Amino acid sequence: MIAMAKPFIKSGAKHFDTISKVVDMRKTVEVYRNLHKKCWSIRQGGKVVCHTDYITLKDCKFVVQPAGRERVVREKKKNVHAFVRGLLCSPRESDHTPPFSWEFVKYNPYKSGSFYFDHTGGGIYQAKFVDMDIDDAHGILAWGWT
Repeated sequence: MIAMAKPFIKSGAKHFDTISKVVDMRKTVEVYRNLHKKCWSIRQGGKVVCHTDYITLKDCKFVVQPAGRERVVREKKKNVHAFVRGLLCSPRESDHTPPFSWEFVKYNPYKSGSFYFDHTGGGIYQAKFVDMDIDDAHGILAWGWT
């Protein structure tokens, strides 16, 4: 059986329409940084369904699998063990009337066992909305976090 390449869905006009045809909007996805392809990989039901340079999620959890992180720290070899889990949503759905504040979020397995705020280093575990742009220096923005 020949493995078919997963589609890459570029941001821009019709991005949300295209990605919502590949992803089941009623089910959560897991999004992680694909270091080889320099994009976000979108996994649903345990399988990668597509790749993109931009995605917005709602009702999110920041997940770090401890055993995977420990293996990275021990072996100094990267593996997929950290991701954002949530429901795909339109970027317009995450637009809010001020005052609201998006916060920059990072993950580095050598610094922390969780995703963390870029400016304070404090852990973040959930957020109402997450905006992920592979071309942005920060990559991940969170709003409505806990």
